[in-house]
Amino acid sequence: MNLKRCPFCFGIADISIGEHSFNDVKIRCRDCCAEGPLFDTDGPESFCESPDQIERNVELAAAHWNKRA
Repeated sequence: MNLKRCPFCFGIADISIGEHSFNDVKIRCRDCCAEGPLFDTDGPESFCESPDQIERNVELAAAHWNKRA
């Protein structure tokens, strides 16, 4: 997954998985700690870790992070 650099400090962004629940994902800058929104789209198996759900959330979070105004 290619992530654009931080729009605020041009730092490198990382994918953060499972901060609040098993499947949640957000993008965070290593340098200034700017964050994108939390994506936590759960399917029918919402209480267990699902690679499909995590992958979907990573795609949504990355698309949002990479979108520039």
